[in-house]
Amino acid sequence: TFGKDCCQDTKCSNRAQDMSERLQKEVVSLGPKPGNAQARSVFLDSLKHANPNKYQSIMNIAAEYNKWSKNDSDKKRCFFSFILNGDVNDWVTTIVARNAKPTPLRSPEFCKGSGIHIDANYGVFDLGKNTEAFSSSLRALWSYTFSKNGNCGGRFRIMLGPAAYYQDNAWEVLGNLRGELRLGDLGVKYNHTWQL
Repeated sequence: TFGKDCCQDTKCSNRAQDMSERLQKEVVSLGPKPGNAQARSVFLDSLKHANPNKYQSIMNIAAEYNKWSKNDSDKKRCFFSFILNGDVNDWVTTIVARNAKPTPLRSPEFCKGSGIHIDANYGVFDLGKNTEAFSSSLRALWSYTFSKNGNCGGRFRIMLGPAAYYQDNAWEVLGNLRGELRLGDLGVKYNHTWQL
């Protein structure tokens, strides 16, 4: 359902509502929420030991949600739109954050959608020859990244726009069409902080 509002798509909306209602039902049975995220986390730690079946039931739904909504903020928005109670919302946020796995930090250059790519380069033309001269370029390119699986992780993008080149005391302005294929992303692991 990427690229389409999840809550406007019947299948996606029904899935979001089902998970949201099941998790809310579990959360309501926990009673009033402790005052802050740290207190909620301490409460969940105690629940894990006092009632492991209940704790596992809650975490199973959270894991289902995290797997389903990974890298898709539209699915997350739809899921949370079915939670109308602020206390329940705070509980659910804490629970899905607790269940979330650390994810690699993705390069924004390879997130689906369009944007402007600007780069400037400089160097030497005819290095080591009598004609050696300063060389530079400036590009402002419209770019579009394609991605099938969620917002980020796209492997291919196209770019189009003007490019100005300076070489041997002369300027040239040319059209620049470029395609890029990403072989991998040098992502690094970080401590996960969950955001809606």
